[in-house]
Amino acid sequence: MEPQKPTKRDYSVGIILSPSNGVLLQKKGEGYPWKNSETWWSGGKGPGQGSWIPSSSGAYYFGLFGGGMKDGETSEQTFAREKREEGLELLSGKAKDFLSQEFAERTSVRMREGTLNYFVVRFDGNIKNFRDKEAAGLVLACEEEVRGYFGGMIFKPNLDAILTLYDSLKEGIFQV
Repeated sequence: MEPQKPTKRDYSVGIILSPSNGVLLQKKGEGYPWKNSETWWSGGKGPGQGSWIPSSSGAYYFGLFGGGMKDGETSEQTFAREKREEGLELLSGKAKDFLSQEFAERTSVRMREGTLNYFVVRFDGNIKNFRDKEAAGLVLACEEEVRGYFGGMIFKPNLDAILTLYDSLKEGIFQV
């Protein structure tokens, strides 16, 4: 079956960092609609500048926090709403606008594309305080784990944003 026409929607996504720069990841459950995407879009913003690549289809898939923008919302309003919906009200730190990038993704029957707007916010590092309403579990991953073990289980644009953040923090380009 051919995929339907892509659904166009923009998203606001949070990269939540511990004091030691660990990234809080959501473990996605079996019902997550994009968990078993056959392909991810890799790179490029113009025609012919990117390519579809096979995704990991392992037992686990990890995501960041956030969701789709509703009509009339700014990306900041979307991230604030998503924090409430996902039970992350304890994130009292101000979310800092970090990066926006185009993306596209498909499964055998669904396609989506749009802009991912990334925000960075710190938390106290105690993952026991989180009661995420949408995750099948939570993981606090250090940079080495993100670059290694978890890297193949994170949506490629999200992984790229996390790695860009790590590089920007090291270079002093971005501060949280």
